[in-house]
Amino acid sequence: MDHDVKARKPRRLAANNVIIDGTHYKNHVVELLDGILTSHYPLHGEQAMTEWVQGTLSICNGKLV
Repeated sequence: MDHDVKARKPRRLAANNVIIDGTHYKNHVVELLDGILTSHYPLHGEQAMTEWVQGTLSICNGKLV
């Protein structure tokens, strides 16, 4: 088993405005693993290990731009 892969955790970013492939979301969280979008969901309260980003996060074709 590859312990390095098991230890990796996604980077969690939250912003007031998130655009994913042209769809706009307000108060949203995105999770990225190695720069690739793995998950996104509405922000419901504070979450541990979340980076807060000012402005707009843009995701295109699964990558943060």
